[in-house]
Amino acid sequence: MRGKGETMKEINLLSKGIFNSKLLDSRVKTRAVTRKEKIFGHLIGPLGMIFIVNTIAGLVEKFFMQMVGLTYPAGPDGSANPLAQAMGDEYQLVVMIARILMVGVGILNGWLLSHTKCKQGRMRPWYLIFSFLTIIIGVLIFLFSPNLFGEAYWVYFFILLACYHTIGTTYFFTYRDSIVSLITHDPKEKMELSFMRKLCWTLISGIIIGFIVGTVLIPFWLQNDIKGYAILLIAMSVCAVPLLLMEYYYTKERVIEDADAESEGGNSNRVPLKEQLKAMFTDRFYVILIVLMTMQGLIDNFKGGNVQYYYVQYLLGICHGNGQFRKPCGGQNAFYDGPPRTSVDGEVDHQRFLHFPQERLARALYLPESICGEEHQARASDGDGARHLRA
Repeated sequence: MRGKGETMKEINLLSKGIFNSKLLDSRVKTRAVTRKEKIFGHLIGPLGMIFIVNTIAGLVEKFFMQMVGLTYPAGPDGSANPLAQAMGDEYQLVVMIARILMVGVGILNGWLLSHTKCKQGRMRPWYLIFSFLTIIIGVLIFLFSPNLFGEAYWVYFFILLACYHTIGTTYFFTYRDSIVSLITHDPKEKMELSFMRKLCWTLISGIIIGFIVGTVLIPFWLQNDIKGYAILLIAMSVCAVPLLLMEYYYTKERVIEDADAESEGGNSNRVPLKEQLKAMFTDRFYVILIVLMTMQGLIDNFKGGNVQYYYVQYLLGICHGNGQFRKPCGGQNAFYDGPPRTSVDGEVDHQRFLHFPQERLARALYLPESICGEEHQARASDGDGARHLRA
């Protein structure tokens, strides 16, 4: 135990080691934000990690669906495998646990930043560390298959998925939302940098990832080759590393440097933390803002979790060998198309449900046909699906 006059030892993370060497010094030396810094550090450089994060977000569920379809194929009669349907529940459970852990990881990130004492700044060193961890985790998610690990593969997959959602992406979004405020004091420069980063995140990334990956690579390559996911992520990682280093070297935390200089000169803020918190939470506008931001975060997180749950559960429980859409539980048909009507062959369709060939459904959703069975091929060949559509 500490004596009465003793104080707690100050924790200074990254105060020694490679981050204090000249090798990792920023290439930006000016007080004002230069054009080179804007282009390399805030427009082109961020594309590396943006491509990695957005690509994994867009592919991980489709990869999971294909892997489940290959591991637990449909039965001889075309009925869905119960093990495949159970995977939807496990996926949702892992995602929910990961979202809960994200809260703790966010608090840990705040602790790391507040106890970092490094001449490279507080955010940039950790961004470099966590970005490499994100790339490694992302590649490992797609690298192996159940053929190597057997049933233990799913433990491996879900652990990496949870690590990606917590360790991988949490700090990335913290850095993305906060780095501009540490670059400069000038409001005009902050506005320009924010615009460039939003342009990089939305327009450039959306066009490349949404168009090339979503409309070209998935239907023409990945849905037919499960190994293509790992190849794509490895190739993107090779391209992302130079861009990540470019972003790191062409950014500079001027605000943190000024704060450290004031602290060393004895001009730092001496107001106790208790009084600072009291001042914030007695301001009603600050409290309203915090409540609104908290509600927005909760809604966004749970909304995303529900979308993932119903997406995975619906697709894993959709195929029952009769060419009809069904609910995940395998109960009544999901789509009812009005009152009974006489079909073109003279038979009365008492429960006029919308039919559709499973093959076309699988291709539309990039779903492996092995998860739906083979009966749809016979139905599609004799035009049964088209007859029901016309009815």
